Amino acid sequence: LADYLKVINSCRDENLVLHVAEGVARIGTKYRDPAKLEVRFAPDWLSFLPLVWGDYWVLDIDRLYTSVLVGSPDYRFLWILARETSISSEKYQELVEKARRLGFDVSRLVR
Repeated sequence: LADYLKVINSCRDENLVLHVAEGVARIGTKYRDPAKLEVRFAPDWLSFLPLVWGDYWVLDIDRLYTSVLVGSPDYRFLWILARETSISSEKYQELVEKARRLGFDVSRLVR
């Protein structure tokens, strides 16, 4: 699995229930760009199906790897991710503004 990265995304909902999704990422076979990943949260035995892989593009990452802006090339999906449980309002707004400039509908973001 040297060509794969483990992906763990987690968040708490409005009732503070923790939701965790574990998957794997690989450099997108269509793009050969280390910032343009394909991610799969489906079981290993389904990995041969193209439908289980989704585009997961790193659009911005800070130099300390503490926050990242991730989106899909069709502009349907957008995430602001952080290593810690919270992100400063300033950093969050900076990433929201970057996403807006890139053409994403940021009105659907939930903090």
